[in-house]
Amino acid sequence: MKSIFFALILLLSQLANAQYQSLAGEYPKQSVSWWANPIVEIERNAFAFGAFMGGEGGIILNNHYSLGLYITTAVGGFYPPGFDDLSYYRNYFDQGGLVAAYEMTPHALIHPFVKVRMGYGNLALGESLGTTYLNLGLYVLQPSVGMKININSHLRGGVAMFYRIVNPVDLYLQKDANFNAVGLSLILEVGKFKK
Repeated sequence: MKSIFFALILLLSQLANAQYQSLAGEYPKQSVSWWANPIVEIERNAFAFGAFMGGEGGIILNNHYSLGLYITTAVGGFYPPGFDDLSYYRNYFDQGGLVAAYEMTPHALIHPFVKVRMGYGNLALGESLGTTYLNLGLYVLQPSVGMKININSHLRGGVAMFYRIVNPVDLYLQKDANFNAVGLSLILEVGKFKK
């Protein structure tokens, strides 16, 4: 948990420093470009392994700062305790929202970055015959840290570790289900990465 707060504080301090440098005139020229990335994530939450797929994209400011939107969905779903009969229950977890990131030394061949996603999602647990049993809204906060490699001026690869924080889910007579998770993100980013 300490590493999550450290990453968030680092991101905020870098943003504040960049704002100061911009106002002080240390950035002689403002630059804006774009990026997009398919989302492929493998994770472990309190009761199961899972995977998410989706996409994200947005703008890059001054080569270091990214701001955009994301949307993901669970592949195969999750099965909370008491709802693990795979032949009977089907589970869906979709989410989307804002994404912000900071890249340190973005023109180096290999460079670190921090990212945070903030969004809203939907957890739907239904019977395989189509009857909806549960449908809840979820708030999601997902900070991550990772490394990227510059392949060329339009392509980057990389990997990141994340921790997803989700508000507790009340599964009726069950105790609150914990959908918090730790996981690994694979990165294949396309865009206009200026040098």
